[in-house]
Amino acid sequence: MPEFRPFKGFLPQGAFVKGTVLGPDEQWKPHTNQLVKGDNPWSFHHVLRAADPSGDPAGLGQACIEARNVFEAFIAQEVYAQDEEAAYYLYQTSHKNLVQTGLIGLSAIRDYDENRIKKHEHVRDDRVQQLHAFLAETGLFTTPVFLTYAPDKQVSDVIFAIKQQTPDIDVKSTPVTTHQIWRITHPGQVLLLQERFAAMDAFYIADGHHRAAVASYNALQNGQTQGYFLTILIPSNDLTIYPFYRRVHRSEGLPDFESLCETLSSSYLLHEVLLDQMYYQYLPQQHFLLCTKEKTLLLQPKTPIHHNDPLKDLDVSLLQDQIISKVLGITNPKADKRLSFGPMSIKLEAFKALLGESDTLYIFVPRPPMAESIFEVADRGEVMPPKSTSFEPKIKSGLVLYRR
Repeated sequence: MPEFRPFKGFLPQGAFVKGTVLGPDEQWKPHTNQLVKGDNPWSFHHVLRAADPSGDPAGLGQACIEARNVFEAFIAQEVYAQDEEAAYYLYQTSHKNLVQTGLIGLSAIRDYDENRIKKHEHVRDDRVQQLHAFLAETGLFTTPVFLTYAPDKQVSDVIFAIKQQTPDIDVKSTPVTTHQIWRITHPGQVLLLQERFAAMDAFYIADGHHRAAVASYNALQNGQTQGYFLTILIPSNDLTIYPFYRRVHRSEGLPDFESLCETLSSSYLLHEVLLDQMYYQYLPQQHFLLCTKEKTLLLQPKTPIHHNDPLKDLDVSLLQDQIISKVLGITNPKADKRLSFGPMSIKLEAFKALLGESDTLYIFVPRPPMAESIFEVADRGEVMPPKSTSFEPKIKSGLVLYRR
């Protein structure tokens, strides 16, 4: 049912590839695997700067014009070129021991609008407007929306076969992060992939809800009933899902650590653990970590709660409802400045440093949702709490582009 089609992508060319994936002030030290400071005119960041969420809204229009001009210059200088033949693009990224592999192609906006591409998060209007300004000026889809699907053996077999070939692009963006691209143009493989994906009931957005919403909004603004946007399909059994921590900032009226523990002890058994040994990936269902600089506690529910509701039974929902809202009084996690979030893909040393900051009162860590839970919530047309999932490693912008 959902459409997923090949297209003629814009890709970085030849010797320019290694520069496009680096930052604007990064270069490789010659004959080494070491990044050093230095001007990098080929960085794709020069195009993406206009889409930076921290950018000045007053300068957005001019920034988008500059982004368009930079990309046009990249084409004129043959930093980027459009493929002459439509293709799917097999993309694999590896970061240390994490590997993620997916197929890049185009998805239909009507599939998003008619819920064959299913959502599980709300989007912010201001971010949609910013990204729409970038798309309207440049026409570029720079980062694929990350979609997932139930594994399919025939699709997996094609991916395996393609990976035995030499990649068309093989480049590093850090000393430990590699990106590889293979073009898929063989008519038999292209047809098989189209047919297998068309036979599926739905795709599910894992990451990129704002980018998908922008594609739909842009089509609406232009009076289009047909249109496509850039996506990458990754099977659900290949997802690496991290939770987001909930950092509670020091603020008048919030209980200190000892008072909080006393309140929580009525509903939870509190076990002191070593943060190094009891990290988020080991958490059982409905268990949470409560962390300070001095101590880490495992919260074990005395009586597990079961609503028989896929959304309410998520660990992130239970943490919000039973502790952050009920005990701390933070009822609007999206807007309350006493609460902030971050992905648990950060290094343990960085997490410990965060605990040591003077503004940190304590940090909660939930277990990440399972892929099946994301599917079930999306199938019901519901949305998950803010900052429920983080997927790693991230898809690199600027390696395969679609220009409408």
